[in-house]
Amino acid sequence: MNSQEEHHYKFEIEATCEGCSNAVKRILERHMKSSPGQILKYTVDLVLDEQKAKIDLTSTMSTEQLIQLLEKSGKKVNSVIS
Repeated sequence: MNSQEEHHYKFEIEATCEGCSNAVKRILERHMKSSPGQILKYTVDLVLDEQKAKIDLTSTMSTEQLIQLLEKSGKKVNSVIS
């Protein structure tokens, strides 16, 4: 994969509270500051009744790199759509 190509991804992670989705947001924000240009934009939507957070993002990173980054939140990535 060309590291400069933009790709759109959708992830779902385990999330039982707002703290879970905030942990993901903090990790994404830190990464955006430390590695500009890798994550271009994102949204994190908490779906409490389904105990998950839906992450929609545009990035130049690979799917594997993004999963590793998201799992730094301590939450498991359940599904990926790229």
